Amino acid sequence: MTESGVLSVKPTTAGVFKLAVAISDSTGINCIRVYRLVICGNIVLPDIPTPTACVDYEYEIKPSGGEPPYTVTAPPETLPKNLQLVGNILKGVARSGQSAFSLTATDTLGCSTTKSYSFDIQGGLTLAPDMLADGNVGDHYEAVFTAVGGSGPFTFTFTGDVPPELVPSPITPRVPLRSSPAH
Repeated sequence: MTESGVLSVKPTTAGVFKLAVAISDSTGINCIRVYRLVICGNIVLPDIPTPTACVDYEYEIKPSGGEPPYTVTAPPETLPKNLQLVGNILKGVARSGQSAFSLTATDTLGCSTTKSYSFDIQGGLTLAPDMLADGNVGDHYEAVFTAVGGSGPFTFTFTGDVPPELVPSPITPRVPLRSSPAH
């Protein structure tokens, strides 16, 4: 035989509660079971300002509602190019373009919420190409860099681990470079 009992409440407080449920039948058999009941608060993720291309960006994600502290996560491959989530901070130097991603905030009770975001990253100054082609020892190598956005004239400098014969210092463009209109 199966019968049901219903617990029907409208919680006003978030938290973890112990709930003991006792049952007895007409023959005098008793059973008590203790349950863990989690009541989640309404976790809210904030709106996030859109970064500007090629400008340092750092924004702390501050969820509200629920029970702090919060953990904020996102699949790394979905974040805008060159941005990463470190703890609850979204940071990096974003590249221009469209980006859609979602963040999930989980509170100390294990309750979570997910919010979708969409950025149209523009402005600032973007440098193309995205990647350099491979070169071969003994062959002439040339790479053309293009500034997109910003205001000319531009100054191009290189630092890092570059073979000294590959890059003259200082770098001077072959022809005056013009900025391309931002997309």
